[in-house]
Amino acid sequence: MEAAVHHYRATVKTELLDAAVRFALLMCSYMGPDPRKEIVPAHSLPEDAFVELYRLFERNPAVRDSYPGVEPRRFLELASFWIGNRGHHDKRPNSVPNLQEYAQDHVPLLRQTEAVGHAVRATLLYAGMTSVGHEAGNDEYLRASLRLWENVTERKMHVTGGVGAMHDEEMFGPDYFLPNDAYLETCAAVGLAWWAHRLGLAYPGAGFADVFERSLYNNVLAGVSLEGNRFFYRNPLESRGDHHRWEWHDCPCCPPMLLKLLGGFSECIYGHDGSDVWVNHYAGSTALIPIGSSGVTIRQRTFYPWDGDVTLSIDPPEPMEMSLHLRIPGWCDEYEIRLDGELRPDLSISESGYVEIHRRWSAGDRVDLCL
Repeated sequence: MEAAVHHYRATVKTELLDAAVRFALLMCSYMGPDPRKEIVPAHSLPEDAFVELYRLFERNPAVRDSYPGVEPRRFLELASFWIGNRGHHDKRPNSVPNLQEYAQDHVPLLRQTEAVGHAVRATLLYAGMTSVGHEAGNDEYLRASLRLWENVTERKMHVTGGVGAMHDEEMFGPDYFLPNDAYLETCAAVGLAWWAHRLGLAYPGAGFADVFERSLYNNVLAGVSLEGNRFFYRNPLESRGDHHRWEWHDCPCCPPMLLKLLGGFSECIYGHDGSDVWVNHYAGSTALIPIGSSGVTIRQRTFYPWDGDVTLSIDPPEPMEMSLHLRIPGWCDEYEIRLDGELRPDLSISESGYVEIHRRWSAGDRVDLCL
């Protein structure tokens, strides 16, 4: 389903989307509240995928027109059903008891206060819960996600942004169990970054992008060789010389998860609410952002993270009033901002971790940020 969404966005072709929609409708007709089958995924991932399919329909009139009679709300409702029925086993006689905590299915999600079990399943589940909460306007899901986020990032995350310290079943360990020979699966770091991105959409705050960045540069990218043909499944902080990247693995989940994050990174760089733009990550890029009637083009030039100089060119088709929010990373103690070459020491960082630049922008305006 995610592949179909990205394929359509890239090509505007519907061959793959046709199959995904048929499959999604089949699942919606088969799973859900009684009299349908009350099935909850043991390995999370479809929750966020169904929300992505829902978003594609909701935000693209051409897609809705191509599938008359399809009610995209059904996709969001099934994802919400999966989130809301975790930990409820009275109507699920086929749920496997020994998967409960391992698959975050031991108690209802709204009552879970600690990240437990398989770290990949957990981070992907929490990302899905955040997406459902954001799209459905369910504040309880969002608050639960924030509670678990604080537990993971304050007590269970390594300095590299790796999570899932236990070699036994690739699980989260107890609070503050952070050994140097920890497991730290590449997939779990991808899941953490994706969860951070989803929370950043719901709650604009630099702290989420800080964790995304930490995980991306220090754990995810370590999972692949420079040549791109050897991979780490686990990423301990130290090795006795016996830990090497592999060409293939009996469980080849990390390379496609790596591509999931790197392929989706472009949609994480900028954010907008229809009137303002947030620059969440610093990477060479060009983006047309739908602000106003015709959008604004932003071009970014930087060698980040190797140096902290970032140049942003702002090009609206006609003068436009807008706020540009620049993330100041948590590691940065000093920064300078110049607008069209003029130093602006009056621009200060807000509690959200962003600097807001509000002005009437014209084509060719330039912002220089030095971190």
